[in-house]
Amino acid sequence: MYNWRDLPILSSFALGSSTEPSDPVKAKALFLNFLIAPLTWFFFFYLMGFLGGVISYWRFPRAHYDLPDIGFELFPEWCPSTDPKTNIQSIVLLLFYSYTAVCSALHPEGRIILIRYFYINSCMFMTRITVVGVTSLPNEDMHCNAHYDPDDLTQPTFAEAFEAVFSRGMPVACGDFIFSGHTACTFIGMLIFHYHDCFPHPTVTIFFWGCTILALFSIIGCRSHYTVDVILGIYFACFVTSWYLNRATGVSDEWGSRLIRWLEGQHITNESHRYPKKSSGSLPTMKVVNPKSNTAL
Repeated sequence: MYNWRDLPILSSFALGSSTEPSDPVKAKALFLNFLIAPLTWFFFFYLMGFLGGVISYWRFPRAHYDLPDIGFELFPEWCPSTDPKTNIQSIVLLLFYSYTAVCSALHPEGRIILIRYFYINSCMFMTRITVVGVTSLPNEDMHCNAHYDPDDLTQPTFAEAFEAVFSRGMPVACGDFIFSGHTACTFIGMLIFHYHDCFPHPTVTIFFWGCTILALFSIIGCRSHYTVDVILGIYFACFVTSWYLNRATGVSDEWGSRLIRWLEGQHITNESHRYPKKSSGSLPTMKVVNPKSNTAL
């Protein structure tokens, strides 16, 4: 019978196993260090909801038109949902979050996977904060229309915008264009899954890539974002993930690298987590070159 103490994530927190003793001092330090990650995620998520979501909802023009978009012309308006306030891309993103939890529990580097998922998403939230509320575009999102009367073309007050965005506690995206957060979060998940070899079988890989493509079509079909927002979301996901992992693994020692490695608890474990145990091909491993000797480390 399987012993729950043999879950790989427990050893990554120095909690031991059925055959190895735990290290209480190290485990406490790792747990306290880990708590910073979800707190950071929630902070920037709600900050994005306020500075991005509320301002975007408050300012986007109420008008029955949208900008010319090739994606809208190629793909008809299509947004199946049992609830007007949910959509396929949100369900796919929830699936990715759930798989991250499962993969982390069964992976030897489960703690690091969770930490990187939290921090890379937090970095993406910061980039969205700086852009989605700056330029306001006309909106034809049927999901967004469920949060206000589409026949009322008057601009809401800031208080009304705040109430609409935070009516359910969690911020609701409505009118925050420029680049798609659902696209970026979904692709960040795929990049982390590939980097840490979280897919046990090619069938699982194909399934999650199929879900990713379905989410992208749903974003355009629901008119949640313009096509350029989806493309930029992919670019931002690849850049932010690469930027973070290069510093976390020691490929780059530029600004932010020491902070990132400290946030991952590498000063506690004395492990660099330089590369995954085996490369899955999504993010190629790189050799670190010592500039003094010009030889690979």
